[in-house]
Amino acid sequence: MNLKDIWAAWGPVMVTPAVIVLLSLVEIAPIKLNPWSAIIGFLSKNLNADVTQRLDAMQQRLEEMQKKLDEHVVTDDDREARSWRTQILRFNDELIHGVRHTKEHFDEMLDIVHDYEDYCQKHKNFPNGKCVHAIDNINRVYDELLESHDFL
Repeated sequence: MNLKDIWAAWGPVMVTPAVIVLLSLVEIAPIKLNPWSAIIGFLSKNLNADVTQRLDAMQQRLEEMQKKLDEHVVTDDDREARSWRTQILRFNDELIHGVRHTKEHFDEMLDIVHDYEDYCQKHKNFPNGKCVHAIDNINRVYDELLESHDFL
C-alpha cells in the first residue's frame, strides 16, 4: 500500500476531523479570532435576521409607548397639583367667609397643602404663586383654633 492508496482510503475521513481540530485550535494573533465564533455568529445572524428585525421593531414601539406614558404621567401629576391648588383656594375662601370646619377636615387640608408644596418644590416650573397667601391663612387659622379649641 503506497501513500496514494492511503490518501484515497483515509484522506477524506481524516481531513474532516483534522479541519475541525485546526479550527478549534487556531487563533490569529493579535486579533484572537475564534473561527467557531465567527461561523456560529454568521449562521445565527442569518437564521435569526427576521427575529432580530421584529425585536428591533418591538423595542422601538416600546420606547415610543414609554415616552407617551411618561408624558401622560407628567400631565396627570400636573392635573393633580392643580386640583390640590383648587381645593386649597376653596378651603381658604370658606375660612374667609366664616365657614367652620372640624379638626379632621383641617388635618386633611394640611395633608393636601403638604402634597402641593412638595410637588411645587420638585417641579420648579409649576406656577405656585397663586395660593401662597391662602396656605399662610389656613395655617394661621389652624394655629388659632388649636389654641382656642374652637374647631367645629
